[in-house]
Amino acid sequence: MSKLLRSYLFSDTFGSPSANPLERIDPDAVITTDFRSQIRESVRREFDIYHDSEQTAHLLRMIFELDSNAVDEYRSSFRETYLSSTIGILINVAPRNKKGSNGEPFYIATARNGRIRVVTTPIDALAPIKHEIETLEHLPNVDNNLYGNNEQFRSSYTPALLYPDHGYTTVAHDNTADVPDPRSDWHVAYVDRFGNVITNAGSSERNRINAAIEEMQDEIKLNINNVEYGPYSTADSLAKAVPGVVSIYSNGNIDIARKWQPNESPAERLEHSAYVQLGRPHIGSRIYLKGIE
Repeated sequence: MSKLLRSYLFSDTFGSPSANPLERIDPDAVITTDFRSQIRESVRREFDIYHDSEQTAHLLRMIFELDSNAVDEYRSSFRETYLSSTIGILINVAPRNKKGSNGEPFYIATARNGRIRVVTTPIDALAPIKHEIETLEHLPNVDNNLYGNNEQFRSSYTPALLYPDHGYTTVAHDNTADVPDPRSDWHVAYVDRFGNVITNAGSSERNRINAAIEEMQDEIKLNINNVEYGPYSTADSLAKAVPGVVSIYSNGNIDIARKWQPNESPAERLEHSAYVQLGRPHIGSRIYLKGIE
């Protein structure tokens, strides 16, 4: 089989002591470290996503960005080795249908000349990278020679599809019409280990939000899940933010974070984090900026 330089498996089957982002392993930090300091190592990571494929949208975008950075930064002989290897990503959120049978099939999407392979159910999880997809196919749920027709735990078999030469018969799609478009509205995209809230929006919406935030300065009020929060301040970066204050700043995405105050304990930092102050919003929660339509 072709060499997988690194594989990342996101599933609702692995289990974790907590779904609380302040207590669990932070996939963003782990994966970023892999690409920046362990780029020469083969890695395989497994993360529980708690029955929610929206957990992976930010991580998919991030992996593609980290891959771009890796390609741009390597000028040694290792660059050719990197470009000849494969990155595999599995996303598994697979509820059974009303009749108790397997629901959506597993889809296989390839990007960047086949260097990145994403195996997923549901297909909606591919939305953040829809514009990157080069080929799309799926593995039929029955008579596929990979698992039995009544197999309950398909996700224990389907990582095999991450290998380009997996050898199983799939059904090709002519285009990506079945893949939803990426979300364009402003929403919570991720919460890191320290309670910083990373948000995302389409480029035009992000520009509009950034312009409005800049004008509001220290009077920024947000509405999440019909609850108003703020006022908050704008900042050039977290480093330049006022300690103890929730600030909003552009960092590629739009980040909402609280800079720690001196002498705070780790527990106090989490207790007063932006995530907690914003009512512990779920990934995907819509964000409204008060004062603009």
